[in-house]
Amino acid sequence: MTLLFCVLFGSDGVRAAEPAPLPAAIDAIVEAEAVGPLSPPCSDADFVRRAHLDLVGTIPTAERARQFLADSGADKRARLVDELLASPGHARHLALLLDSVLLERKAAGDLAPAWRDYLTTAMHEDRPLDVLCGECVASDGGDAATRPAAAFFLARDAEPVQMTRSIGRVFFGLDLQCAQCHDHPNNADIRQADFHGLNAFLTRTSVFRADGDPKPYLGEKADGEVEFTSVFTKEGQKGVRPRVPGGETLAREPLPEPGDEYATAPAKNVRGVPAHSRRRALATMLGRSEDFRRTMANRLWATMTGRGLVHPLDGHDPDNAPEHPRLLALLADALRDGGFHVRPILRGIALSRTYARGVEPPALGPEAIAGLDALVERLSAERPGLEAALGPLREAEQAAAKRLADLLAADTAFLGELAPLLEARSTARKAADAAATARKAAEEELAKTTAKASALATAAKAAAEAATLLPDDKELAAAAATVTAREQAVAATLEPARVLLAAKAAEHDTALAALGAARHAADAVAVRRAPAEEI
Repeated sequence: MTLLFCVLFGSDGVRAAEPAPLPAAIDAIVEAEAVGPLSPPCSDADFVRRAHLDLVGTIPTAERARQFLADSGADKRARLVDELLASPGHARHLALLLDSVLLERKAAGDLAPAWRDYLTTAMHEDRPLDVLCGECVASDGGDAATRPAAAFFLARDAEPVQMTRSIGRVFFGLDLQCAQCHDHPNNADIRQADFHGLNAFLTRTSVFRADGDPKPYLGEKADGEVEFTSVFTKEGQKGVRPRVPGGETLAREPLPEPGDEYATAPAKNVRGVPAHSRRRALATMLGRSEDFRRTMANRLWATMTGRGLVHPLDGHDPDNAPEHPRLLALLADALRDGGFHVRPILRGIALSRTYARGVEPPALGPEAIAGLDALVERLSAERPGLEAALGPLREAEQAAAKRLADLLAADTAFLGELAPLLEARSTARKAADAAATARKAAEEELAKTTAKASALATAAKAAAEAATLLPDDKELAAAAATVTAREQAVAATLEPARVLLAAKAAEHDTALAALGAARHAADAVAVRRAPAEEI
């Protein structure tokens, strides 16, 4: 990302070998784009109070303030910032801020203490922000290590519409409320497809409670598609693909055979855990989203300055452009390049001249505003060129959008061609499973009959020998005759059981062959599907 000519390029326009440190890069952008004079630096007294409030949420003690003011070291501000960032108070402060951002002041219920501890631990470890947010999206509460993160969904009862709106606001800086029923009337960049594309990640999820267990969990189905119709135009879409707002589409999902859809199949008192989770997919896509990076960077800037570069914080749209677009791009790129660790971003902001400016307005004498006319003239002269440069970019964006739409339409048509083959594969799988069950039952019946016949044969032989030894015992002779008759009757059923097993085995072999043929037919068509990276 190009920062500023004066930061990354020399006078000959050759890119510098190393990017500027974050504080210097922030200042270069702000100072180069300043209109009129800037406020002078704040006093040490202001800085020590400001840094404490922004980084640990409290004012400094009188003793700490005196120590700072008495310190004559040139690097004392940097040392103060590092001290605060390493303190337990910083982790606790960020945890409180994240609690209000992620839950939007909703109650976490019984999970509240664990939720706060989870956030505090995450901030103490400087856990990457995309990982933390991904855990909030993916956790179903079943893993003790990440159960507290499920509060993100459980505090909202996992209601898909509410979750769609919350995730849009919190992670992507978009208020999608209007887009549930129609394209936004005042913002052409927020469409109904954005709402329902995000909703497609979430609509399969619901709260699960087992009998006798008061703790709630999240269950997720392996199927369930989203469709919508505009209340205005009556146009819409069926089978909406899961899509990050303005970004990546989950174009390829597994097409499992019956019985393979779940890691844990749903049943009474058993929550469903699908083999492929759309929520988990969304969690992995967060860090790849430019809007996620910009939104999180904007929130971090607001944490330090009290106001976002885009304000309100969920108001990212072309009609509410950032105050400093290049600065927001710089912070978003720094967040990504730094592995989504929060402390380096906060440190970079805190050590910039921009952050350390005083609240007193700058002097506005004639000499301070002497260059404004020239600045207005320069900017006015640059505008036509910038607007002209936008033309090809808009055309490229439209071309890319059309290509994506064409690829998805082709993929949808391909799935339509594949659907009857998958249905045939599903039918063959069910038939093979049923034949396997019948074969197993026949095997078990034959084994049971064989064991019974063997036991009766042994008993009949023993009874006959006993009757021979006691020829005058009529009861024993009758018993021996009864056992022998039963042994013969059971032995007579062995051959029919063998014949039945042979028949069931043949049926099973036939069903397996049919399943193999159905799989081969589906695979032969599936290989023609466009690779995921092309969509």
